[in-house]
Amino acid sequence: MSRPYEPAVRVRIEDILKGEFEETTLNAARFLRLPPLFGISSLVSRVRVLGIVTYSMISEDRRYGKVILEDGTGAISLRVWDEDIDLIVDHDTGDPYNVGTILDVIARIRAYKGEKYLYPTLVIKLKDPNWLIVGNLELMRRRLKLLATFLRSSFESSEEMNLNNG
Repeated sequence: MSRPYEPAVRVRIEDILKGEFEETTLNAARFLRLPPLFGISSLVSRVRVLGIVTYSMISEDRRYGKVILEDGTGAISLRVWDEDIDLIVDHDTGDPYNVGTILDVIARIRAYKGEKYLYPTLVIKLKDPNWLIVGNLELMRRRLKLLATFLRSSFESSEEMNLNNG
């Protein structure tokens, strides 16, 4: 049974930029293979990125908008069209998000002319900068889980080798 929405995975922008697209026949979805960590790589279709706005714009006809988000590991653009313009509009001001605004974004990864960008489905403005720390803790937790998996499999492999040799 397939779900209409796969859970979004908290990632660093650097991981998106270094990842490689893989086409699958599963619901005609496009997945990004994240760079391996401890020999383990994962496929994601939706990502969650936390970062700071370094640039924003909406076209005069309000049919296209773009925000560049940076998280300390890299920068990536959020791109929206037509009815999705509201995703990058600060509801407090009615304008695109200002430089320095902290955003938590859930998005699909796309590419145009070799440049990866995010097509957001949810954008949340965060007023408390401590959320940047929380985001980094979530990333560290994910990495620690991968490390534990790697160490467990390494330990089991070495025990199996010892049993076979002993």
